[in-house]
Amino acid sequence: FEERLIHKTIRGEMVRSKSEVIVANILDKMKINYSYEEPLEVSGKTYMPDFTLRDKGKTAYLEHLGMLSNKSYKNDWEKKKANYESVGISETLGNLIITEDGLDGSLDATLIESKIQTWIKNN
Repeated sequence: FEERLIHKTIRGEMVRSKSEVIVANILDKMKINYSYEEPLEVSGKTYMPDFTLRDKGKTAYLEHLGMLSNKSYKNDWEKKKANYESVGISETLGNLIITEDGLDGSLDATLIESKIQTWIKNN
């Protein structure tokens, strides 16, 4: 996992992974108001969701999962997801968007855009 912000998005911000560049560029293309790694307090713990989206007074958090084939990464994500759900942040409630790389490292930009469109429609 790349610890440094070394990849540049179309709007010039630095992110950790090439997948996050793609997600950021999709959000920019869709003219979604977003911030990258904006701190979020959850039950006394500070998380850095990949993207915080805002539209029509609503907020959603987009988490891109790029390394689910890594057991410790997957376990960390499951804990984070459970903590999110404990404070009402979930896909079911419509305020959490989860995108992911395929287990083979592939990425489907149309699926990412579709998930964001669904949030906008239901917003």
